[in-house]
Amino acid sequence: MLSDAELPLLPPPPATFRYNAAWIVLGEMHPPLTLFKHPMCADIIEAFLKCHSDHPVGKFFGECTDLKIKLDRCFRQEKVEKRKKNLEKSKKLRETLQAYRKETAYEGH
Repeated sequence: MLSDAELPLLPPPPATFRYNAAWIVLGEMHPPLTLFKHPMCADIIEAFLKCHSDHPVGKFFGECTDLKIKLDRCFRQEKVEKRKKNLEKSKKLRETLQAYRKETAYEGH
């Protein structure tokens, strides 16, 4: 581990530079929290929204952070499953298109 003296010196950020400390710690913001778009994560979304409504000020100080982390993990898992389904669907479509092309090419000769 580097000591403070060994760390590279960075110039100070410009005066117009603004950031939210939560973005640095937690990453990007979540997608829109609509239940019909995220059925796998519906219970976590409801708990997260309830936490935000129950703790209007505490949400800015980490009151709902564990739910946010669970929500991010759920969204990632949901994305993985969607990718698998889309891949399977595209393989089936490719097979049917290839079969159709062979059929039409054979009929053309």
